Parts: sequence; structure tokens; C-alpha cells
Amino acid sequence: MRAPGYLAGPLVIPNVVEVVISWILANDRPASNVLHATSAGGEAATEANATAVMDAISTSAEWVAYADRLSAGTHLMAVKLRSLHEANNVQWLSTSAQADGLGADGALPEEVALCATLKTAHAGRKGRGRIYLPGFDKSACDSQGHALESTRTLAAAWLNQVSAALETNFMSLCIAHRSYVAYTSPATGRVVPEGAALGDIIPADHDAVFVIGFEDGIFDSQRRRK
Repeated sequence: MRAPGYLAGPLVIPNVVEVVISWILANDRPASNVLHATSAGGEAATEANATAVMDAISTSAEWVAYADRLSAGTHLMAVKLRSLHEANNVQWLSTSAQADGLGADGALPEEVALCATLKTAHAGRKGRGRIYLPGFDKSACDSQGHALESTRTLAAAWLNQVSAALETNFMSLCIAHRSYVAYTSPATGRVVPEGAALGDIIPADHDAVFVIGFEDGIFDSQRRRK
């Protein structure tokens, strides 16, 4: 079901690059994390930059430490970059080798994911984002089934390293917002966003991410149909 105010058509967000981190899980099912980053004119979306980011996030000390909490059947496969500055741009795929999880205690169920929170300078839902990290090993959790504090620390360090790799390659992690039509909230009866007239076109924009972390150690479930 589409959200109120949804505008159909190709996704265009000026000066933003779509960043996809691709995984294969222990049951051979694919998974992905879709992030966004700012880039003037979307020009940082190239095969060379996709490969450079993949190399950085799959060979670093942060990755090696984090991979110890991922199932040996979990594979970090690639980074994909696509400029959203204009419609229907090509998606560039990294050419690096895959990186494998190092855990030895067996994989958690495929739908289990650890939810990281992205925070911007703005409050409310628009100023927050989520990343559902997949592919964990049983060694990542305690006897109650919660993510160990050390697991969260290692995951946060790796995600911050992802952000740093984007910066090195002329991109800055952000939360992107697609264009939409101002609408009446079914919950409050007020026009969203505040100050707009019903039917106004709200342009696409983005907010810089300043903090990456975890609110708690409870694993979530994130599923997608085939």
C-alpha cells in the first residue's frame, strides 16, 4: 500500500546516490541494505568508486572484527552505486572479491536482523533512518537471544567505517526523501507537511547523517518476498 502523497514515476533525488550493499545468506537467499549518500550531480556513482568502497568495507580491521559475529555462510558480495540525480541512470557494480563471515557457531534464522538507527539534525520520523543488518552467527547473541553489547559495538564500528569509505570516495551518508504531494493525515486531519497547501508538490531533498548506533540489543525480523 502506497503512503499518502505518493508520486508515481522514476525516482529522482537531486545530488543523491543510491548505495546498495549486497549479501548472500547461509541459506543462499540474497539480502541487501539500501543507503543514500550526497554527491554533487550524482557524479560519484562510478564503477571505480563502487569498487573502492567495497574494498574499504570488506578488508578493514572493522570488517574482520565484525565478520567474526556473522555466520560463515554469510557473504558480503558487492557494493552498487546509482545516481538518482536524473531518472533511469545505470547502476554500477563493484568488481571486488566477496568477503565471508567468520562465525563458527551456526547461522541465526534468515529473517533475523539487527536494526541500526541513523540520526540527522532533525527530530521526528523524517530525521531518522534504519539499517537492518542480516546474516548473524549464534555467537552474536547471549543466552536470552539478545545481541551482545560487543556485537552492537562491532556493528556500529563497521557501519561508521562504511560512512567513512563513502566520504573518501566523494559521498556523504544521508537520509533521502523522494518528492511527494502534500496530503491530509488520516491520523490528525492536518495537512502534511505543516505549512503546505493540500496538493502542493514537495520537492525531493535529503538530510545528512550524524550518528549511527543501536537503541537496544533486541533482534528484529526483516523479510522481503521473492
